[in-house]
Amino acid sequence: MTFWIQWSLAFLVIVFGRSHAEDRPCEITVMDYQKFGDVNEIITLNCTSTCSTPVWKTNLRKSNILRGSTWSSVDVSLEMGNFTATCFSADGNISSIAPLCGYVPPSQVTIDMPEVLEEGTVNTITCKVYNVFPEPLLRMSVTRDRDIIYEETFEKNNWKTMVNKTMTYNFTAERSDNLKDFSCNTILELGTYSNVTKSSSSVTIRTFSLTSPEISSEVWIEQGSNANSTFKCTVPHAFPPENVTLDILFEETYLSPHIERLTDGTVMGTRSYSTSTIPIGKYKLKCKAQLFNSVKTQTLDVNIYEHPTVNFTLPIDTIDLDNTVTAYCDLTTQNIEPYSVGIFYDQEKACEDQQNCDFTVTRRARTTNITCKAYLRENPNIAEVASKVLSVHYLPRFTNDLCPERFIWVENKTKDFNCSAEGNPEAKTNCNIPSLMTKNDSDTYTCVASNRLGNVTTSVNLIVQYQPSSPVISKTPNSDIDKGNSVNLTCESDCLPACEYSWVIPPGTSVEFAEKNRLIIINSATHSHSGEYICNVKNKHGIAETRIDITVKGKNWLPVIIGVIAIIVLLAAVAVLVYCLWRKGKIGSYRVQNSKKLSKENIPLSNGA
Repeated sequence: MTFWIQWSLAFLVIVFGRSHAEDRPCEITVMDYQKFGDVNEIITLNCTSTCSTPVWKTNLRKSNILRGSTWSSVDVSLEMGNFTATCFSADGNISSIAPLCGYVPPSQVTIDMPEVLEEGTVNTITCKVYNVFPEPLLRMSVTRDRDIIYEETFEKNNWKTMVNKTMTYNFTAERSDNLKDFSCNTILELGTYSNVTKSSSSVTIRTFSLTSPEISSEVWIEQGSNANSTFKCTVPHAFPPENVTLDILFEETYLSPHIERLTDGTVMGTRSYSTSTIPIGKYKLKCKAQLFNSVKTQTLDVNIYEHPTVNFTLPIDTIDLDNTVTAYCDLTTQNIEPYSVGIFYDQEKACEDQQNCDFTVTRRARTTNITCKAYLRENPNIAEVASKVLSVHYLPRFTNDLCPERFIWVENKTKDFNCSAEGNPEAKTNCNIPSLMTKNDSDTYTCVASNRLGNVTTSVNLIVQYQPSSPVISKTPNSDIDKGNSVNLTCESDCLPACEYSWVIPPGTSVEFAEKNRLIIINSATHSHSGEYICNVKNKHGIAETRIDITVKGKNWLPVIIGVIAIIVLLAAVAVLVYCLWRKGKIGSYRVQNSKKLSKENIPLSNGA
């Protein structure tokens, strides 16, 4: 009974379990695995299923296949290339892919570069890797003391063949690269799987800097001189200076220099050498500098010469202007080939490579220099010079600085009159001008200069200046000045240069000035214009003044007043007389009749009746 119950329960579990499993979707899952591996390496693949026992399929060799109800595992042997392994469900409808890659690590990595590099030069580093796969996962780099200074990756689609790759890198050498280790490195970038690396051997480089040497020496050395010549060879800012060697060679003779190294890297070599017995000629002085495998040289021409000598003669020591003289100049040096001879007239070349030279003296100067010069054609500074001084005679000549055309004299004052002429021999000058002159002596005078070659003349305009004369004041009109009338005051003085006029007038007076203050105009005189007027005159030689008094008079009303009074008195007297007569009856009205009628009758006299 118990058995059947257990079997029934198991059957129900199986039936209901299958029925429930059939209700879920089927899933295939590839478990974590090693994607990359070396060729022939065995990789184990695992996958699980939620519906049935899965099956692995791949082109790679399989071994050790294991299956469970919901899982499957297999070992595959990797080959060179890019492959896949697929895990399928039992019915083949569901699958999951596992990518696989068999790689080949580099068999060799090499580096090719020079071990000694000159600072500032461009150098090539060549890296090579051999027999590596796959190319898309390859990365190459150049390192300097393990620091990457350059890297490259390669074609992304080449998953078929094993390759050899070359990479080049150009870089400029610097001092900081000295004693650094350079190498080439390769990496197969295998993702989560450990990267495969391989490196070349290291190259420890030496960098250096060697500029062209500078050579210095006297390049013209006189034969027979006892002093030693100093040859100097300098390499500025070399690196490393302790490895620099310097050699100095005079023609083929090796001269061991004294070497000095400075803190800035400059290397100097000096050598003293006696050239007193070396024959005349041109020699090569060479400086050779070497640093590692770099050699640089500099050469300099050194000339051993014989100093020239000359014999110079001039037959006369005095000559008249515009005359011709012959100079003689001979080169007495034993070896005359490299030399030229020139005869110079006041530093201007008159003749070249001529022993006799005729030239005309045309410069008006008391003396002139005639020079004979022998000099090296390649170096005119090496010369022998002989000079003669020739005295030149010429007619006198007046110049404005020695005898001015216009001369100012001050009356009654002694002043030296300087007029001379330039000439050789010395010219004598005569102008016949007195030492004390008046203003009437202004005139044009003639000066004569003479020497043994003749006479010359010039004219001098001599102007005598003088101080102002005592001024004269004239009044217009010259009669008395009545109030309200106009009057002019004019001041006159004689002087040279022209006078300057000014006035002192009574205070509070208003006048007009004209003709540069020579004239005072009073348009309507008043009593305020009365007083003293002073005229001042001056120029640079003196002053003078004169005075005049002016009185302005009022009009005379007394006669008028007396006349008026007299008329009034006369009229009053007449009036009194008439009145008195009237009172006495002597004054009245009368009827005048015919005289005949008066005789017949008496007509009485009445006052106005």
